[in-house]
Amino acid sequence: MSETPTEHQRANLSLMLDILVSNSSSRQLARELWEFFNHELYCTIQPATGEASRFKILPPIDDVATVNSKPRVIMLSIRKSQRIEEALVHELLHGELIRRGYPVFFIHDEQDSRAWKYGAMIKNNAEHVVVKPIFLSLGYSEDRFTSPTKPLNDEEKRIIADLDPMDLSTPDKFRKAVDTYMAAHNIRAEPLQLPRSIFRPLHAN
Repeated sequence: MSETPTEHQRANLSLMLDILVSNSSSRQLARELWEFFNHELYCTIQPATGEASRFKILPPIDDVATVNSKPRVIMLSIRKSQRIEEALVHELLHGELIRRGYPVFFIHDEQDSRAWKYGAMIKNNAEHVVVKPIFLSLGYSEDRFTSPTKPLNDEEKRIIADLDPMDLSTPDKFRKAVDTYMAAHNIRAEPLQLPRSIFRPLHAN
């Protein structure tokens, strides 16, 4: 399905490969995800004082009915720091879950509401349960999995304590466990399977 990549797309891949120059397995991961997302995987480097590193699907999913019909891209926003390599790998692994067939949870509550933020916290930390072992298997240290400048609040600590013992080892187990946990906390969330075909240029029809 992928067309010949543009110079801009190749430059984004080169940027990621340069950051990951010391780890051949991480470079392979970046290249495979770049190809999986039909070259629509982009990376920007933010200043050290900028926002925390993030994995973004753009445009954001705002309507379940059209999720598979609108073109989308993956944007990795990486904060420049001493753990820039680990931060990039961390965000790439969120994309790896999509490649492995894990669902993306859409939260029906109004964005930035308390319920939406709580649901996003559940979603993010559930994904961390799955991707942390992969991160470690690539040779990185557990203490560099997340940024030390962002301490966990009590709510997040409780969520992590609840999620850590869960078996989220397959897409189906992940879907069922997270769906149940969301519902138990009155979060209106829906698991979505994102087909590879939606990752295409934003100007595409």
